[in-house]
Amino acid sequence: TEPEAWLTTKIVNRPRSVVLLDEIEKAHPRVWNVFLQAFDAGRLSDSRGVVADLSEVVFVMTSNLGVREANKVQLGFGAAASATQVVEDRIRSVVADTLPPEFIGRLDEIVVFQSLNRDSIRDIARQEVGAVVDRLRESGWDLTVTDEVIEFLTDAGFLRSDRDLSFA
Repeated sequence: TEPEAWLTTKIVNRPRSVVLLDEIEKAHPRVWNVFLQAFDAGRLSDSRGVVADLSEVVFVMTSNLGVREANKVQLGFGAAASATQVVEDRIRSVVADTLPPEFIGRLDEIVVFQSLNRDSIRDIARQEVGAVVDRLRESGWDLTVTDEVIEFLTDAGFLRSDRDLSFA
């Protein structure tokens, strides 16, 4: 890639930035080490000798670590109140087993997000479809979307590999 696309160049040009490292667990351990050193030093150097100051950069890392294990949580009577904590503990355990402790130690916070429930997925589907309908209306088109369509999209949002989505 061209130097203009390099992270160091981007940060030098915009020192107050948010950098998203999506699915950090998939990165090679060398990448973890580069960021570990960058977090320690507060700066990042590239092969051209350009040094980017990281003091005003916020790094956000996402991960799917522990999600599979957390989905195996067995729930029963009286478990609902502690189920969230059990899920968070399992996720944190998998993160600790995967990423180096010195890397985890440089993080300010680990936030565990709860899965979207069916009602949330339905609300999102309604909003997104509504936005499309509004854009079409502005272009002179008229589209009516039934509740059945929204339910179909909601079901598709919960599609599992063991189910097949069929069109009727």
